[in-house]
Amino acid sequence: MYRALEPGGNAIILVPRGQWLYGSLDRVLEHVKRYSPTDLSDSCARAGFDIERLISFNRVGVLPWFLNGRILRKTRFGKFQLKIYDSLVWLWRIVDRLIPLPGLSVICIARKPTTAAIS
Repeated sequence: MYRALEPGGNAIILVPRGQWLYGSLDRVLEHVKRYSPTDLSDSCARAGFDIERLISFNRVGVLPWFLNGRILRKTRFGKFQLKIYDSLVWLWRIVDRLIPLPGLSVICIARKPTTAAIS
C-alpha cells in the first residue's frame, strides 16, 4: 500500500478493534486478529506512514458482538437483531460517543511523507 501511494497521499485503514472480542464472527469474516489503536499505529509507522488520526467507533456494537461471537459462538447475527440495529442507526450515532467502551473498529488516517526520511 505504501509503495502504491504518491508522496503526500493518504491511506485510510479500517480494522476490527480489541483482541478480547475475537470470536466466531471474526473467524467467519476471515479476520486474522483484532487490533488495538497502538498496534495499528505502530504497524503503519513501521511501514513508513505518518499517523494523522486514529478514530475508534461503533461502541454500540461491542456488547452484541461479544455476546454473539464470544459467548453464544454464533456465526451470524439474527435477522431480528439486524432489523433492530438498522432501524435505530440514527439513535446509535448520538449514543455511541457516550458509551464508556472502546469501539468495535478503529480507523487510521495515515499519510505518506512528501520527502523520504534520511537515516
